[in-house]
Amino acid sequence: MYVAGSTKQFGTLDLLTRAYTQINADIGQLLTGLAMYQGQLYGVNSALYTVGTNGSLTSIGSTGAAISGLAFDATGKLYADDYSNDRLGTLNLATGAYTNIGAIGVSSSNFHGVLAFSNGTLYDAVSQQLFSLNTLTGAGTAIGSSNSLHQGMALFDAGNVLYGIGSDKNLYSINTATAGLTNLGAITGANLPGSFYAATAGTTSNNVPEPSSLALFAIGALVMGWGRKRSNAVV
Repeated sequence: MYVAGSTKQFGTLDLLTRAYTQINADIGQLLTGLAMYQGQLYGVNSALYTVGTNGSLTSIGSTGAAISGLAFDATGKLYADDYSNDRLGTLNLATGAYTNIGAIGVSSSNFHGVLAFSNGTLYDAVSQQLFSLNTLTGAGTAIGSSNSLHQGMALFDAGNVLYGIGSDKNLYSINTATAGLTNLGAITGANLPGSFYAATAGTTSNNVPEPSSLALFAIGALVMGWGRKRSNAVV
């Protein structure tokens, strides 16, 4: 998965080992959101960019808003959090232009977290609270709070599990029903950013099988093995 840091770094994070690998020490812009769709990586601040796997940026255009998060839905619509005006909107992939959907309903003095879709629901983290966002109206619904739910936490989804990278540089899994956090451990590696501002699961992310998938695989292997033994026993 790809991550962007507070001092313009760009790199990858291994979800299994929590190891950070720096790809580019200075990409020239501080990105406050990352999102990927159909193999193309996008980044944002006050403008929308395409991002190369080496961290190279190509400007698409100004958003006309102060964006702190990006998230694609399953159809390729790109949602954006205009945190300075406390509102949710969409970005035009051809021009970068922001179109407002509606107010989120959280004080604009608080920096919003990076948006993330998980299991079809859009989430945002603001002032130690987790919110679900209505993509039709923009309205935020508070789910719960946690002292460890850091303001501005970089949210991302992997395998239909919501994760966050805290300002303490620890990786957390997030319970989307309660906002409870499970600390998965510290992110390690050389040249760590002061903090991680944006993250998205991309082509370098690890595919972590769910327990049910592992169980089905094991059952299938046993059935295949039994079938081979039975066929060998038939003369």
